[in-house]
Amino acid sequence: MHPQEQAIHATLAQTLLAGRLAPGTQLIETRLAQIFGVSRERVRKVLHRLGHERLLELIPNRGCFVSNPTLAQAREIYEARRIVEGGLVGQLRGPAVGRAAGRAAGPWRTRARGPARAGPGALHPAQR
Repeated sequence: MHPQEQAIHATLAQTLLAGRLAPGTQLIETRLAQIFGVSRERVRKVLHRLGHERLLELIPNRGCFVSNPTLAQAREIYEARRIVEGGLVGQLRGPAVGRAAGRAAGPWRTRARGPARAGPGALHPAQR
């Protein structure tokens, strides 16, 4: 995808996902082309991609409209996003959290040497 198309897609997707356009709002290719300073062809490609992603509804011979999902569809979308985004966050924070925890422990960081409890309640090696 061309860099201009990527930028237009990101802007429109963010706008749609944030709910800044009411469901059913018509998006007009020529107007979007003027706003973004690109050809209608580039805008058309982006609109088709957003339609494929179900953020827009493309109706032949009528135009392109902001999707108006049913309650069930909206729940499916948010559930899928929760699963995907949760997995991504887990992957991204995994190693970083471990390193941060190690740094946060600072001089109190301990190594596993011997029994976890020392003192009168600790088990003698023969009692283990």
